[in-house]
Amino acid sequence: PSSISPSLPISPISVLPDSPPAPPNLRHLSAASPRLSSCSAACGRCDSKGKACARRNKEPAVHAPGGLRSNFASIAAGWAEYSPTLLSSEPYVVQFEGLISPAEAERMVELAGEKLERSLAGDQLSPVRTSTQYWCGDEDGCTRDPTIDAITKRMTRIAGVPEENAEYFQILKYEPGQFYRTHHDQQSAHWTPQGVRVYTFFVYLSDVEAGGGTRFTDLGITVTPKLGRAVLWPSVLDSDLLTGEPKTHHEAVTVEAGVKYAANLWIHLYDFKSPSRAGECPFLGQNTHNGR
Repeated sequence: PSSISPSLPISPISVLPDSPPAPPNLRHLSAASPRLSSCSAACGRCDSKGKACARRNKEPAVHAPGGLRSNFASIAAGWAEYSPTLLSSEPYVVQFEGLISPAEAERMVELAGEKLERSLAGDQLSPVRTSTQYWCGDEDGCTRDPTIDAITKRMTRIAGVPEENAEYFQILKYEPGQFYRTHHDQQSAHWTPQGVRVYTFFVYLSDVEAGGGTRFTDLGITVTPKLGRAVLWPSVLDSDLLTGEPKTHHEAVTVEAGVKYAANLWIHLYDFKSPSRAGECPFLGQNTHNGR
């Protein structure tokens, strides 16, 4: 899973001490390293980003350094109704069963319907990703659907984060022969209103006859698709929330038979939905690791 959900139109926003309006050395997730570093060469001083893209509220970050591991330990030890299984502890990767019901999965697939479009890798079409996708946003009322509302609340409650920090659901469809090659989900610069992506919460909306697993290439783990099964993992290091977690690169394995439906819910360090709905920051709905 990658790409960032589209933003809707942002009113002028105040600046937090850790988010200066025109930082000369904005940092990004480089192609060669998960470390966030300077983008000034790509976008100049980025002065135009400051006012529109500063954080409008003073809500604290969802975690401080060191908070991810304790949160994952609590998640893995609780939520017995969803049978959490610890697939990895360095970093934490947690699998759940029956997180959504068949009826809820059917409704999510129905909402995507004929609105599915070719998936993007980052901000562009690419041969590394061949699935189709639908963003369940505000514009067509998808976020107001009772099923979407209930699932969003459930998943953010399990993750222990405010609902506002979650992006909109990205609903995916993979037909036979389709895939998404190895990639990383943290593609959001720390200076954007929402900050970095902290978690990926991925849920399967269907069984798959063959193939279609989620493979963590650096951990040697492959999760088999199963309707209602979900996986939660971090996109940043516990010790430094501005550094991507290098061990959570993953791929959507080629579907060999059947159709795979699934959904991403990406969760940020700060409120995503408020600035998205306000709509002035041109970088909210883009992958900003490369300065775009």
